[in-house]
Amino acid sequence: MINPLDIFEITSKVIKIDPQRILADWDKRQMPRFKDSPIGESCKNAIQELLHMTISLGGENRGEIGVRYLDFIEDLRVDDALLYTKIKQLNCQKELLLDHITCVQMPNFEDQFASVFRKRSLEEKKRELMINLLKELKYVDHQNQITMKGRVACGMGMNELIITELVFKNTLRDLQPAEVAALLSCLVFQAQTKKELAEFTLTAKLKEGINKIREVHSKISRVNKLCVGREEELNFGLVEVVYNWASEKPFAEIMELTDVQEGIIVRCIQQLYETISDVRGGAMTVGDPELQSKMEEASRIIKRDIVFAASLYTQREAYFI
Repeated sequence: MINPLDIFEITSKVIKIDPQRILADWDKRQMPRFKDSPIGESCKNAIQELLHMTISLGGENRGEIGVRYLDFIEDLRVDDALLYTKIKQLNCQKELLLDHITCVQMPNFEDQFASVFRKRSLEEKKRELMINLLKELKYVDHQNQITMKGRVACGMGMNELIITELVFKNTLRDLQPAEVAALLSCLVFQAQTKKELAEFTLTAKLKEGINKIREVHSKISRVNKLCVGREEELNFGLVEVVYNWASEKPFAEIMELTDVQEGIIVRCIQQLYETISDVRGGAMTVGDPELQSKMEEASRIIKRDIVFAASLYTQREAYFI
């Protein structure tokens, strides 16, 4: 069935075709072994007729081939006063629009239009794939209504999917606040370190937590690749450093554990503070006071000393204000 939005005009020209043969030809060429077969005669004739009309349409040529656009009221006898008024308004707006549109006269307009149309089509396709991803992970239902998981994800500043999954799977429930902070650093740390994960001194709970987070990430990645084709990697390169910092070790001491620059560590812990706040907000949304309390404690133990000290520039600004 033809969508009304796909109809530009109704004309007086009639082309005689054999629709059954055209459809049969189309169905045949959908089969893998016939996909490279030439189109059938009926389909070829219909295409040639339409191409001839398309080339001939425009200006005085339209009348020469006996084609004119039919009027809803006069030709199609549509007896509807409201429709008549709307069509008149539409025609007036169309003429006004055509008088002021100059882009159609620009060089390579067809190429430019095709490029923009393709971009918009890809954006719409990407949106559909993202909705399919959210449905697969139960963030929206089949009526595109946001579920509880979706509401939690909406409150996240970044890494919405994996943080929400960690909250709903209770992955962080049995961990200590320092361990939670250390594990969540994998979501914000983006730099590289020469030290391998196997070289870190980690507790058994941290090692188990890393495996659980990887499992959650793997599940999301599989669905993400199928729907969108994009995947964000985890980086556990600062787990040991953050764990020791959250365990109230001095900054100078944790710097001996890594080759990562001081400024990068400071920025990572500051971003981690925001991520922990997101998890705390998710715990509030689902009604999990235990996790909420744990996140508050995790925020407290990393927000200290030089990492969150105001810079001299900030202090001077505050003083003058």
